Amino acid sequence: MRRLQYKGGTKLNYTLPVDAASSIGILIVVGTILPAASLSSEALLECRKMLKALEAYSNVREIVAIAPEGRELILEATPQGLFLLADLKHMFKKLGLNFARFQQKLQGAPAALSISEIIVALFRMRGSQGNQDPNSTFHRFLKRLCHSFSQSVEVGVEGHLLCECPDPVVHARVHPFMKRSRTGGNKVLQKSLIARWQSRGGGFASTKDNPNLATLGIVAPRSNLASRTTNELAVRALMKAAQCMEESASTSKVLNFCFDAAMVSEEHVLSVVFRSNGVQFAGATQLLPHGLCEEQATSALQSFSKAAKAQMESHGGPAKIPSGSFAWKEFRTKTKNTLMALVNCLQVILPPGFSLRNCCPEKSLVPRTKDAERFLLLPQEKQALGLSDWPDDAQLHFVYHFGQQTRWLDFIPSTNSMYKLCFAADEGSEGFIAWLHMNASSVWSVYWPDMMHKLARKASLSLTNSGASQWLKKTNKLYRMSLGPWGSGRFGKELLAARKHLLKALKDGSFDQDLLESWLRQVAKDQQVDPAEFSVSDLVLLLEKSGTAHVRADERKDVRWFSFYDHTSSWNRRFHLEAFVMEYAWFCDGKSPWHLPDQSAANSEAYSSKLVAYNVLADDTNQDKMRSLLLVFRRMRAFAGEYDRAVQQSSSGSLKYAISLANGKRLAKLLSKTIGECTTAAALAYIGGDGDGPECVDVIEWHSALLLYQLKAIFQVGTYHRSFPWRVVECLDPGAWSKVLLAMQEVWDFVVNVVDTLPAADPLYVQLAICRAQSFRDLMISAEYFNFDVKRMGTPCSRAFEENILAVCGLQQAGAPNSLLSSLPSELTFNQMRDCARRRSKHERCQPSSLHAVAWKAATKHPCGCANLDLDDNDWAVPLKQSEIKKSVHQNLRSTDKEMGINSEGLTKHKVVKHFTKPHVFTDRLELLDFIVKRFKEFPGDQEQKRGEILRARKAMWLSKLVPELWFLRRRSEDQSEVPENCLIVIGAGPYLVDCAGCSHVTNANYSLQATPPVKVLVDGLNTVEVAQCVPKSDGGHLRWSKGGPWIDLPTYTCDFGILSIGVQLLSQLCSALKIPSHQKLDHRHRVELFLKFMKKSDAYIAEILEQLVVPSRKKLADTEEEEDPYNHLEGETSDEEVQETQNDLDEEMALKTAEHDKADTSKTDIEGPTANDVEMTEEEKPQRSDLGGVHAPPTSRGRPSGEYPPGCVCYRKEPTGQSPLLQVFLPGSFKHEGKRSKGVSFVPEGGLALAKGTTRTFAQAQSCCLSWSWAWWNSLTPEQRSGIHSAEGPSAKRQKL
Repeated sequence: MRRLQYKGGTKLNYTLPVDAASSIGILIVVGTILPAASLSSEALLECRKMLKALEAYSNVREIVAIAPEGRELILEATPQGLFLLADLKHMFKKLGLNFARFQQKLQGAPAALSISEIIVALFRMRGSQGNQDPNSTFHRFLKRLCHSFSQSVEVGVEGHLLCECPDPVVHARVHPFMKRSRTGGNKVLQKSLIARWQSRGGGFASTKDNPNLATLGIVAPRSNLASRTTNELAVRALMKAAQCMEESASTSKVLNFCFDAAMVSEEHVLSVVFRSNGVQFAGATQLLPHGLCEEQATSALQSFSKAAKAQMESHGGPAKIPSGSFAWKEFRTKTKNTLMALVNCLQVILPPGFSLRNCCPEKSLVPRTKDAERFLLLPQEKQALGLSDWPDDAQLHFVYHFGQQTRWLDFIPSTNSMYKLCFAADEGSEGFIAWLHMNASSVWSVYWPDMMHKLARKASLSLTNSGASQWLKKTNKLYRMSLGPWGSGRFGKELLAARKHLLKALKDGSFDQDLLESWLRQVAKDQQVDPAEFSVSDLVLLLEKSGTAHVRADERKDVRWFSFYDHTSSWNRRFHLEAFVMEYAWFCDGKSPWHLPDQSAANSEAYSSKLVAYNVLADDTNQDKMRSLLLVFRRMRAFAGEYDRAVQQSSSGSLKYAISLANGKRLAKLLSKTIGECTTAAALAYIGGDGDGPECVDVIEWHSALLLYQLKAIFQVGTYHRSFPWRVVECLDPGAWSKVLLAMQEVWDFVVNVVDTLPAADPLYVQLAICRAQSFRDLMISAEYFNFDVKRMGTPCSRAFEENILAVCGLQQAGAPNSLLSSLPSELTFNQMRDCARRRSKHERCQPSSLHAVAWKAATKHPCGCANLDLDDNDWAVPLKQSEIKKSVHQNLRSTDKEMGINSEGLTKHKVVKHFTKPHVFTDRLELLDFIVKRFKEFPGDQEQKRGEILRARKAMWLSKLVPELWFLRRRSEDQSEVPENCLIVIGAGPYLVDCAGCSHVTNANYSLQATPPVKVLVDGLNTVEVAQCVPKSDGGHLRWSKGGPWIDLPTYTCDFGILSIGVQLLSQLCSALKIPSHQKLDHRHRVELFLKFMKKSDAYIAEILEQLVVPSRKKLADTEEEEDPYNHLEGETSDEEVQETQNDLDEEMALKTAEHDKADTSKTDIEGPTANDVEMTEEEKPQRSDLGGVHAPPTSRGRPSGEYPPGCVCYRKEPTGQSPLLQVFLPGSFKHEGKRSKGVSFVPEGGLALAKGTTRTFAQAQSCCLSWSWAWWNSLTPEQRSGIHSAEGPSAKRQKL
């Protein structure tokens, strides 16, 4: 809905009288619609039909135009009444109009046009810049043509008008085009026009310079017609939706919908889209609340008063906040608000009294404990319990608790009155936690993660793990250079001026030939054409396309997902072209582009952003990295585009992709193509990795890390679909019944005999919370009715299982694969809402009814292959009062948390809830369940022996965090040769298992990746696996990996490579496994020293490590009342004053224990983790893994590198014997930056080899990193802090002591 006045609006220079029943009036009204850039194809087609109908009464045989010089131009029509396109082109040329723009607005490429088609194209051109001046030649031409056309139509219509209607029945109705109606001013056509005006979802929207309804005289200038219309549309649409759901609920209780939340016009809007029996429509749009409720605000004010008084009584000093000051605070309030809004939306369209309690079984399915047992019901017991309607051969179970002497049914007797929820949402939003809370509250629900969001998050995870995210942040400044505000500001104009000067020099031939040839070769390489065929004219064409450095409309759509890929693709083709222009722009500004300051000195201002962007273009390796990114993410980006089209075009699109992900075929194909395209000789040549220089080595290492992490990301896309209950989507194909039922039987056997018997506090019991979800247990138990026998599918015993399959898939009936398993419709709704939001009116607040009207129209415009729930004449027949409209629209959206149906105390009142976790941790737990089910099945022995093996393996899974990523891994029990035939590369380690990519030996000790899915490896002992450095290289033009060092065990790796980055808890667990005495009494620094002594490292090496060690710390929570940070001190650990005394007492004991340990069998290492004095670490608090390299050997020499460092900072050069040197900069005193007091950067000396982690950084680059880090610390200080710092020549006294 458009406002009558808005910021930035301009007054029209003319006003036209509009008679809605006249041809000229209809023409003007249509002319205000056609210039809209957001006009839909359906609306454009309807406008063409309307003018085509008028053209049937016209007889325009010539077009008359007045040229700028006053000469009259006449264009005659053919005998068929058409005008030739060639003649129109000649007339446009004489008039000075843009004929190319006119052709773009035509439908197809016709040789001749009718008068209505010409008018439509001209009206479409009217919204373009330069055609809005009412005194321009274009406007004069358009006005003359419109008047000629309307006059001809009026003459033609007059001969067909009647004074009376010949049909008596129709005579009672209104005839707006009759002569009497025209002279009497009939209102019917006016009302019809109002009903369809400015509805963005239907395609009718006006631009800011076009007349609106008030200026056209249709409504009063200050009319509230729009507000009242949207209110009525909202309530009638909701009434229609409720009617549709009532019809659907009579046959199925499955509710299939998607939702997402976003900010629209400063409101947090929740969009819900439903799909029922092949019809898609929008649910009641919700506005999520902000801030505290009234009760919380009152409690907070009282607590604030007490805290403020305590602060005043302390005379300005820091006062301790009184205990219980934050008792009013609730946790996860956003999740609660989302859940309440979702319930409100369901209550509007479902029968009165609905709540989430209607989605819970009367008796929840709960796991049996260790003191209980499951038994089959006998026929006599079925009859006694009133279960005679069940088939006689149905296997029904009950649970008997021997300790409590109670029993309960272990199945749902009837689900006729229970609703089942199947919804899709973004995995990273509040909807995920809301679903976990539903599971904990016994709500029957299945959550499908939105695939578009998941693909984007997995791509982001690959970039982060490989270290490319920081590089991408830098290149993002380059991507924004051609956009506002830089593209339209002073620097954008400087670039435009430089581009014009270069164009002039190229055209007049004054460009230096040597420089031109070099530039042509580079640009030809970007365009992927032969330099011999690339001429100056081609370069001129590229330069003339100004403003195309970002994504264009004819390229891949610039969407929120994978926008980094689309921008990279565009800039890759113009890399050297824009680099040369920017260099020349710098030179025109009086600055040498080759002597600019380093990009690290740049801040977030416009000038600095330009500097950062230029530094990206000045380094050709950045283009190589761009091309590597394009290669690695190409297949995933194409997959996202295919999925987007499938969901929008077909009602079964998301369901078909879910099946392909569940059976693994689609991901296997995606993995195979990604590996095949990224490891060939052509790929290495494309990214500049086909040479032997250090830059080529750096690019290969970058490309290798990005590729390996991407393999894990691709495989995790289908983790949900390979797990239950989601995997039953495969059962829609009868050919997969046998395989799926067999897998279900294996999972259920493990759950019943292991998971259900664990104590509630057991870590494995908490991690496998999915096994207690009602949808999971109901699905398994319903398959147990017929003993997972595929031959009994289709019998009465399998009816419940088949209904659950449909519920999990979101289907209301069999045989109609029409379900919504993606939240893409909600994203499309937000696009429509943002298009309707007023520009330059940031403070405007939209009414809920207006937002829902747009959401309803958006669902109509984007049905995703489904039928629309349109409002017909019967829906508008029943009159509604304004009070009833307000009551229906607003009152039903005000339910409280008591009406939600489930208890929200566990959601908001407890800071830590065990069954709540993050999406990536939940994914790891699903993979853990799949792995241990297979291990449970394959392990020989009875049920108790298998159960013991699973518990033993679970206690040893913490060892996976010690495994380094991007290293080779092998089991000691396998091939012990230095070059085994098959090997594994670690692409993910922890928290439970190790993800590895398979490799095969090729030649010369080089390995190539196998085009197979990654495998899971369990590290169940410190000495069961060995690792070796993995070095990517070019072998015969192909990407290969070779071993860069000997095979070593995990303690040795930790000691030599990962000691500086190992977490506090992880090191404590390692010391406990090695049985290092009394390590619990030490803090982290002294525990590191003790561990290195135990590993028999030299004193010089230990001193070097302790000098570089930074003890990790955890940020205190805002509402904690503890005065000490417990993270650095484990249970039983002594205070700092007692550390040295404890260390002295341990020296003698350490010597004795070390001698005993040398004689002991290392295979008997304690792998069960920490002792009773240790604190067990939760997975959500998982510390960072050890680094991928960093050799730390005894220093042999030190030096002071040159450079302008901040006052008080000092930098040393350290050269360990036989290893790569490093630079380390120290901050003065106790200052810290990014949690560190110093920063060390390794580099490779001239002629040296690469580091263990694959770094090929030069000395100059290492020095630049140290300078950047130290100056970033200095810039973060306040003026008072800077004034108190004095320059120092060396480290502080405390650091020298270390």
